[in-house]
Amino acid sequence: MEILLGAAYGWGLLQIAYRLAYHYRQAHAEWWEETCPEPPEAPVWVQAVSLAGGAVAGAWSGSAEEAFLVLLWLGALLTAAVADACWFVLPRRYSLIIALLGAVRAGSLGIWWEVLPAAVVMGLLAWGLYGLARGGMGAGDIWFVAALAMWTGLDGALSACWLATLAALAYWLICRRRGRFVRAIPFGPFLAAGFYCMYWYG
Repeated sequence: MEILLGAAYGWGLLQIAYRLAYHYRQAHAEWWEETCPEPPEAPVWVQAVSLAGGAVAGAWSGSAEEAFLVLLWLGALLTAAVADACWFVLPRRYSLIIALLGAVRAGSLGIWWEVLPAAVVMGLLAWGLYGLARGGMGAGDIWFVAALAMWTGLDGALSACWLATLAALAYWLICRRRGRFVRAIPFGPFLAAGFYCMYWYG
């Protein structure tokens, strides 16, 4: 039952995340008319029921405070991933939201000593990779990785990045095998999936 409620919540949240990502791209790009199609939108009552189901699932599985923080975190995580998947942009505002939510969670759990060094180390590593990539990696990935490390710690962040890299490589190989030429791969969705897995199962 909990899994079904969580799935319903995720579906409803994805609808809202797509809408938020769409409006972000609409406001920050002059060429959005040609590359930013209007997203599909479910009826409001369907979104409300989905979000309510997710809230119930979160409260069922832990404290109300933790459930609320995770709900907001997933919203920012999905919105950033959708924006990168559709329009190759990782909005820094959502990375900031993720970092702030992680800081609040760390303060409530008393694990500042674990997550702050992780965020700094992962940010520096991502910055180094950004310099080596020479255009193959966006600056938004640096902030995204550092912010997400606030939720998993250093070990979880390294594992999440490893999973994301393997998933992105598999995606590129599948596209190549099917004869599709992929000039660039949005890394944000793979990072989001990797950190999500490490948060819940790491």
